[in-house]
Amino acid sequence: MNRTFFGRAAITAAATAALLASGGAAASAQASPTTASAAPAVANHCNKLGKVCIWQNVGFTGDKGHFSGANLDWSTFSGGTDCATGNWNNCASSIFNNKTERAVILWETINKKGGKFCVATMTGYSDFVKHHFDNSHHLNDAVSSDSLESGPNC
Repeated sequence: MNRTFFGRAAITAAATAALLASGGAAASAQASPTTASAAPAVANHCNKLGKVCIWQNVGFTGDKGHFSGANLDWSTFSGGTDCATGNWNNCASSIFNNKTERAVILWETINKKGGKFCVATMTGYSDFVKHHFDNSHHLNDAVSSDSLESGPNC
């Protein structure tokens, strides 16, 4: 099994403040995505080009993990210290796709099943509470696997 999740780190309060000051907070009424150009603080904290960064909490805060390839079962990756399971399964609340060539699909259940949600390249979502899978189920704390699109867009 090719494990592509990597470590975790807390984003600092200063970086969160910089994100909010930049106007890149995706907590607007439209719950729109955050792009790299609109949220340089997020791009800087997802500083591994070609990786996808996830955070345990909304607003790109809390424990952070990152991955590069498809992962069929997020429960195999430790992280999210405040999550009931102690792993990333059903634990992510925000994301930034720092890939330049491939969109990432988030899946509701392991093995790419259930509802799906696409995140285009160089795009992020700061608040999964405001978003849903394509089956109308809530996205927050409900992602269990991911896959990659062949191109940058959803």
